[in-house]
Amino acid sequence: MPITDIDIANMGLLRIGSYKILTFAERIDIDLQNMYNQARDEVLSFRPWEFALKTRAVSAAGLLNCSAKTITFVNGTPATITDSGSGFVTNGFEAGDLVLVVGSASNNREYRIETVTAGTLTLVLRDKAVAETLVNSSTLKLYLKSSFSYGFTRSYKYKKPTDYIDTFSVNGIIKYRLPGWKGEGIYLLTNEIDEYDQIIIQYVRQITDPLLFPSLFIDSLVLNLAANLAITISNNVNLRQLLLQELQIKIGSPLTPNESESKESSADK
Repeated sequence: MPITDIDIANMGLLRIGSYKILTFAERIDIDLQNMYNQARDEVLSFRPWEFALKTRAVSAAGLLNCSAKTITFVNGTPATITDSGSGFVTNGFEAGDLVLVVGSASNNREYRIETVTAGTLTLVLRDKAVAETLVNSSTLKLYLKSSFSYGFTRSYKYKKPTDYIDTFSVNGIIKYRLPGWKGEGIYLLTNEIDEYDQIIIQYVRQITDPLLFPSLFIDSLVLNLAANLAITISNNVNLRQLLLQELQIKIGSPLTPNESESKESSADK
């Protein structure tokens, strides 16, 4: 029979000597459904599982399309940048970050943002702007950049995909080789950007269908869930440590992208 989430949860329960269930709701003493989901996502983050890897292009956050709006630079005290399309908040601009201006006549530089509203970026007092109005400009670009920097360059911000668990590589540079990026909340920060204002990321995505889980992943999930249940249900620290040690042995060192835990699964990916 096809394996289910309940089957895996029961294997975890049995590892700590607890009773089997037919539904998650049966365990009224704990939130077993949430514990299972958390244990699954934790194991996904432990290594670049081949069955969960996905490659996609991600566009820079805060990149405004200025071809159908008016952008105005106001040399006030403080200086401001206004957007007739009121897109600053929805594009992710935040106080404390930077806005990089490219393609204007007089304001091509980075500015630090003091406050943000839908239609106005108010800049810190020390940053001055030159009065300028650009209407439906096809060359003007406004980028959101983080205060975090690699070297002397502030990082671009890229919004993580909605099914994101962990980053394996950015533009072909894998995380085990001194990656030039870091995670920060819902964003990836990196100096990398291409001519299309994108990066190519390979990431571990959230997989929830147990029919796609290879056997090594199932074994690891059972151990991780059981280790958490050993505390929640049994309050047995020693058992938890033994289960975690077994999990470490089971997973071992991180896989390379082409290593075949997929050999252990007959699931169609």
